[in-house]
Amino acid sequence: MTSFIKTDFKRVFVSSGIYVSSIIVFMLLLQEGIATGLVEAAADGFGGVRGNTSVDLFGMTVFFSSLILLAPLLCTLPYSASYCDEYNNHYIYYIMHRSRSYREYVVSKLLVTAICGGLTIFIPMLLYGVICRLLAVPVDISNPQHVSVLSTSIWSLVNKNGGFVYIFFQSFFFGLFGSACALVSLAVSAYIPNKYIVYALPLILCYAMNYIFSRYNLSFLSPFQSFDPARTYFNNTNAIWGYVYMLGYQAIVFLISSLAFIRGIKRRVRFG
Repeated sequence: MTSFIKTDFKRVFVSSGIYVSSIIVFMLLLQEGIATGLVEAAADGFGGVRGNTSVDLFGMTVFFSSLILLAPLLCTLPYSASYCDEYNNHYIYYIMHRSRSYREYVVSKLLVTAICGGLTIFIPMLLYGVICRLLAVPVDISNPQHVSVLSTSIWSLVNKNGGFVYIFFQSFFFGLFGSACALVSLAVSAYIPNKYIVYALPLILCYAMNYIFSRYNLSFLSPFQSFDPARTYFNNTNAIWGYVYMLGYQAIVFLISSLAFIRGIKRRVRFG
């Protein structure tokens, strides 16, 4: 299995997909951050006194930026379409006839796709969060003017270090969302080995699900609620259930996508 994982990671890091998508994520955040008040914060120097707190600046940037719109696409670029090449050049047929290699291939493909999809969101978002934490006002829970999403939502559990722990966990759960989208894309590739469809379908699915669930008053099932339900369904009195919801949502997506991918490649090889 180690050899498959090394090969897959090598393919990821010698290609441009993961770098291009990560840079786009960071630039989308930086663009919105400048519009929101990052420049004013920087003008005051480290931990200045004007403008938004680090948490408010980070949160407004993330949820008002175009990243929300494009995340389901950007996280698929690093490796989700790798199976398309392997199917089209018939490499998968060779693997399928070697039972041990097949198991290692499947585990490696799922693992590397999920990790790279998540890192594409997590690393640039965390980097931007560090910038917010350094430049903007650190959160002081004893200051009434700093009452924010931290003190009134599920994020009250991670109200540590002037808001940085919140920034880390928000980036982490957004990264899990990226991993889930990447796995959905990989599962699609097992049935439709076309790169353009593989890249586009998670984006289409997310918006279709969001529309359908919102229309029937089931917004809590929307994919866009899966990485931050804080402002809608959970608060500081039932915070732990918010974390259970986020982890459980992504775990279900991980499981369904993994099983669909396994079934899909078996079916492809069996019926051609």
